[in-house]
Amino acid sequence: MKGSIEPGKLADFCILDKDIMTIDPHDLTDTAVLMTIVDGDIVYDNSLGAFTH
Repeated sequence: MKGSIEPGKLADFCILDKDIMTIDPHDLTDTAVLMTIVDGDIVYDNSLGAFTH
């Protein structure tokens, strides 16, 4: 149920608008969250601008 991101498995993660592994550390505070997924469900979607639950 857990351990990798693939169909049928639970997942907790967020999608950011920048690759935080390659940007200048000073730019980290300008990084926006585009989507947050908890237990495989989208709980925040920036296109909606609000929590979905």
